[in-house]
Parts: sequence; C-alpha cells; structure tokens
Amino acid sequence: MIRWKRQGPAWIGELHLLDGRSAYVVLVGPRNAHTGAVLVLAGKSESERKTAFLDESVHLLHPLQVVDVLCLQERAFGDKGLPLPELT
Repeated sequence: MIRWKRQGPAWIGELHLLDGRSAYVVLVGPRNAHTGAVLVLAGKSESERKTAFLDESVHLLHPLQVVDVLCLQERAFGDKGLPLPELT
C-alpha cells in the first residue's frame, strides 16, 4: 500500500518500483486526464530525477500499487462522491 500525503491540491505517495528504485506518484487530476498522475523517479541528485506520465510507466508498478493509485485518484478527483481518505 502507498503512504499518501496531501500537499496543496496534490496527493503524493512514496513507493518502490518493481526494479527496486524509489519513486513518488503525484496525483493532480482525474483518471481520464493524461496529466492527472505523474511518476517522479528518484535520482542521486535533483538533476537526475525523471518525471513520466503514469500511463507511460505503469509497467514499473506492482498491480496493487496501480489499484491504490486509481482508487485514490477517484476518491480525490472523481465525481462518484466517494469520501477522501483519512491521513494518519
């Protein structure tokens, strides 16, 4: 499960990719928006960080992480009326 925190209008989750790297997923919009979710791949320095749209890098995530991302995206930005999660 991804540990989420809220930063302004965005939701940020820290996770580990299938290849062992650390990354952040940043949600800023609904699932149907191409730019609604991005993956920030950690590097040794800030200049080595890479950003990719989630739909282009979903192969790097465990299937349960994908479900977690989609569920939070629907809860935070969807129109289904689901309640926001409680942050601990």
